[in-house]
Amino acid sequence: MSSGMTVTIPQKLYKRVQYVAQKQRRPVNDIAQEMLEQGLLSLEGFPTQAEREREKEAFHQLHAALLDRFAGEYVAIFGGELVDHDVDRAALMARIDEKIPDAFVLIRPVLPEPEIVYEHRSMRRGAEG
Repeated sequence: MSSGMTVTIPQKLYKRVQYVAQKQRRPVNDIAQEMLEQGLLSLEGFPTQAEREREKEAFHQLHAALLDRFAGEYVAIFGGELVDHDVDRAALMARIDEKIPDAFVLIRPVLPEPEIVYEHRSMRRGAEG
């Protein structure tokens, strides 16, 4: 089910939507709908890519110190700073939800390497013939 609505936007914004649509070879309506959905996520309190990246970068900068003090624990990073830690991820998340509701807080395990790397090796078959 879908509903219709007419929205008036500034010409400059419309030109930007049109440019993206042309660049991606997609209909203008699809781009406008996607932008609206993404904007609503942000307004509803979902983290933006910039917010996630900021906290991830802070985690990387703090990693050596975190590893010295909290190896094997989970840490919570908010506003570029360590705000809490615990060996129990669920307990940490419960406290964070209570202390800092409606905000993005990065929660990561403190491991020897700051990034978890997932490897996948595919089985390649030789040319058959």
